[in-house]
Amino acid sequence: VHYTGWAFKLLGDKEQLYGMLKNPEGDMQKKIVESFYAEQRLMATVDQVIAIARHSYYDILQLYQIPEKKVSLIPHGLADEYRLMCEKERMKLRKKYGFLPDDQLLIFAGRIDMMKGSHFLCEAFTRLSEKYPNLRLIIAGDGNLEYLLSVQKPIWSKITCTGYVDKETLYELYAISDIGVLPSLREEFGLVALEMMMMKLPLIVGKTTGLSELVIHEETGLHVFAQENDKDKSVSAIQSAIMNL
Repeated sequence: VHYTGWAFKLLGDKEQLYGMLKNPEGDMQKKIVESFYAEQRLMATVDQVIAIARHSYYDILQLYQIPEKKVSLIPHGLADEYRLMCEKERMKLRKKYGFLPDDQLLIFAGRIDMMKGSHFLCEAFTRLSEKYPNLRLIIAGDGNLEYLLSVQKPIWSKITCTGYVDKETLYELYAISDIGVLPSLREEFGLVALEMMMMKLPLIVGKTTGLSELVIHEETGLHVFAQENDKDKSVSAIQSAIMNL
């Protein structure tokens, strides 16, 4: 189980889901309820259900009412491809991508949409760019850039949007960066966080589900508040965490 329809639509709000299951109102709510029961029937039919994170393991048991003997928790793993890079090599790689030695590089990787919190990150970056003139932001991934570009005006030259990149390029971008920022509002697991940790990047992540299980607050990174219905608090939390790191 890597994806559940209700969690995506409702950003993991279980209370809202329970309300819909009792009394769905309107076409959208009915579709979410139908999706939930379809997932439940599928899980009930198969011989074994694998959860990739602790929070989803308990959702499968408690929400979907699947017997514990049928459910396993197996988090994702990665082949360790980290290679220690000397400073000279790292600066050469920075030059390859057009960055200066004293640039402070933040990197976000993933789909560009509301769920991933990229809009909050861009607003936080815009606020910080005046105070930290060497701060740069790399956004590695594809999606809807229109909103992000409007938020970033007029500091477009400080932000690099790569679109989709292959793994080799992505790992090079991790290697030259200083901080990884993944302020997701909801994340089933967070494979990108695992990749960034493998590359020794300190992380700032949304305090949500899979990401908060992977990153230990104030030890391997920082957790930040990120919620769709509280933009100012979310942006301020990301801004503060970047300043701290």
